[in-house]
Amino acid sequence: MFAPCVLSFVVAAATSAHTMFLARDAAAVCSGKKMEEHHSFDAKTELVFTKGIEMICESIPGCLLQIYVILKVGDTGKREMTSLVISALTAGYSSGTLR
Repeated sequence: MFAPCVLSFVVAAATSAHTMFLARDAAAVCSGKKMEEHHSFDAKTELVFTKGIEMICESIPGCLLQIYVILKVGDTGKREMTSLVISALTAGYSSGTLR
């Protein structure tokens, strides 16, 4: 009974230490400190570019499609309007955080 508890504690401690190293490495990559020679852009520029493409190709057309269906059907309930509001808010939040 004691051995599994100790083993579980050791695994949890090793995992949390590994997670801290991952967070530190991610911060170094995003700040541009850890950039390879063959990379064309730094990590932040790449993140902004991919988020912009995702918003243009996925979020905005999804909102427009929801608006089209709501206008076409005419009879909308709370679920449809909630879905539209959440989609619009997430697209707005994504565009607001692009820097």
